[in-house]
Amino acid sequence: MILTFKPQFVEPIKAGTKIHTIREDKNNRWKQWTKIQFWNGNPRNVKANPHQFQSGVCTDVKGIVIDFENNDILIIGENIEDDSLITGINELNKFARNDGFESWESLKQWFFNEYGKNRFFHGRLIYFKVYATR
Repeated sequence: MILTFKPQFVEPIKAGTKIHTIREDKNNRWKQWTKIQFWNGNPRNVKANPHQFQSGVCTDVKGIVIDFENNDILIIGENIEDDSLITGINELNKFARNDGFESWESLKQWFFNEYGKNRFFHGRLIYFKVYATR
């Protein structure tokens, strides 16, 4: 399946520092071991010169609830024992870096710009492994 990204995320994916992405995935399309085509831009928008820059595989998918007001992230596993709560600025910054951002604050700002200033974001956390860099 195709995963599209804005240009700021291409190098972190190639470098292996962006190890997951957060998506709405309302239809639960993403499954473990799904092959991924990483695209810079949307292939349907040919005027923007989209292109595939990498290939990989989805290694895991979890539910995610981000609470921007309380500054915490709930990652929802298969069972309640697999759930984890990320709190504290050090852990939030680490999570944000793993998603290709410089900090928790930059992740929050990006979400506010993309989805509006909502308190919560509900979606899916897609972990991936990138094949050899092109």
